[in-house]
Amino acid sequence: MNRITKITGLLAAVMMLSGGAYAAPSKCGAIPNPPDIPADGTALASKEMDTLASAFDEYQAAFAKFNKCAVEEFNAAQKGFETVIDAYAAKGKKK
Repeated sequence: MNRITKITGLLAAVMMLSGGAYAAPSKCGAIPNPPDIPADGTALASKEMDTLASAFDEYQAAFAKFNKCAVEEFNAAQKGFETVIDAYAAKGKKK
């Protein structure tokens, strides 16, 4: 598959995961929430910047873990779908 299709599919998977009651549960859990990032960095004290940097590092690690899981989940679903498509297409050729 080309890159655009994979990106579109991943986006669709993430949107479905965040869709609430209409989406199937994901083994990946909830999408991590980013820390509150102020609009103006000049207003932060040194300790506040350190806290924000730590919070962002934690968010980045959690999101990377979630993303890896979501991509694996999507790829498994895509492979299953392609298997069904192949079986469906082969059904028509058996006549």
